[in-house]
Amino acid sequence: PFCSGHFAFAVVRWADWFAHLVSITRKSRREKHSQWPQKTETADKQEVPWQACVAVDSKNMTDKQRGPVEETVRSDCDTTISFDSDGDGSLYDGSHTRKKTVRFSLIEVRAYDRVVGDQTDLIGPPLSIGWHYEELDPMPVQQYEENRTREKGDWGLLLTPTDRRQVLIDDWGYTSDDLSKEERKLTVQRKKEDKQGKEKLSLIQKAKRHVKRGASLAFSGLSHSGKVIDSFGGGHSV
Repeated sequence: PFCSGHFAFAVVRWADWFAHLVSITRKSRREKHSQWPQKTETADKQEVPWQACVAVDSKNMTDKQRGPVEETVRSDCDTTISFDSDGDGSLYDGSHTRKKTVRFSLIEVRAYDRVVGDQTDLIGPPLSIGWHYEELDPMPVQQYEENRTREKGDWGLLLTPTDRRQVLIDDWGYTSDDLSKEERKLTVQRKKEDKQGKEKLSLIQKAKRHVKRGASLAFSGLSHSGKVIDSFGGGHSV
């Protein structure tokens, strides 16, 4: 009991000493931190505009076009991010902030020509886009979103052979003779591809037959050799 009492007393004294040491360390840290130069919010806070132009530069916008779009986006997209004013990328607790503003500019759309494609898996003339295009007038993002068409799934983009033929004739100056000629070319190309595929398949099947025949001949030769190898490495005739 005497030893146990001394041990408990020593543990209590050690705990008190450790708590006192922690208190002194925290106090010294607070005093050292209070001596550091404090950064003022007015010196660090700076508004940095960030322009995310979709297709063309915002310099081409007039004041009349720029006003409503920027006001609408600014009210919805302003964000405040805390950065280190020294430029090392570390974050502060929110008292030192730099505001970044996202502003959208104009959208420029290219309208490409429609031509007859080279896809041989379709029935009728395939529809594709050509190399020639026409640049449309730039428009604000809000106007583009209001006017653009929205298809319901992939079925809205599906065109039947009759629709493709009608689009090429009505909108892009093709005639029925032109489309018939292109279809004949695609038919010849399709038959050529089918023939090449059948030839490749025939070669593969022929190689399989040769391998199978060679394996069967090898096993049949072993069965008719009359040699049986025993476990001791010797052999005798059957």
